[in-house]
Amino acid sequence: MKYADKMEFSNIQLYEVGDMQLENLVLKALRAGANTVVVGPSGLPLVNSLLKPEDGVRIDCALSYPSGAYLTFQKVQEIEDMLAEPVHIDEFYIVMQVGTYLSGHSDMMREELKSLVAAAGAIPVKIVTEISAFSKEQMKEVCDAAAEAKVKGMVISADFKPYDIPEPTIEQVKDFVEAAAGRFEVIGAGNVAEAGRFLDMLNAGVTRVNTPAGFEILKELNKEA
Repeated sequence: MKYADKMEFSNIQLYEVGDMQLENLVLKALRAGANTVVVGPSGLPLVNSLLKPEDGVRIDCALSYPSGAYLTFQKVQEIEDMLAEPVHIDEFYIVMQVGTYLSGHSDMMREELKSLVAAAGAIPVKIVTEISAFSKEQMKEVCDAAAEAKVKGMVISADFKPYDIPEPTIEQVKDFVEAAAGRFEVIGAGNVAEAGRFLDMLNAGVTRVNTPAGFEILKELNKEA
């Protein structure tokens, strides 16, 4: 297995993200042979200038990050604004309104997911959620809504620190993968800072893992090989 193919190199979790951090992210992704980088909107112009189509690296843009606590029409406007910008975006990462859903507004959650996918048009959408806050029944409900909305993937944690939501346990990851039932990608996330947790996520069945420590994890795995 080429572990770099199972990673999404990201720095959206970090407070300090300037030109140097963005350049390091791209250079590490290229050196590792990774196929995805995840950045915020302000990083897109620089990342676009550093990557060429022949590099084979997807550029994912994270919106409504990290809490997702915006009204759906505001998120739709954010998507439309980004589509109007002269930048290349391969996929969107968009945080759902987790708190609204946990307050019992299931219909609003379903409509939100549909609206976000519709607004993005031809650009695939990955929805960021917080599975550690869900019961098994809620995982199933969210996964059913995601499949109905035709999302490309679900990211299991915003992984933002400090944060009052605990990181997902591996058992919760397995439960969510089971609820997804192969209908969309499941992107692992949540304190993936070392090889052990990265491998545990893969063994739990996720498609790929989002991490700000991808290059370091690959170095650790290569030492163990």
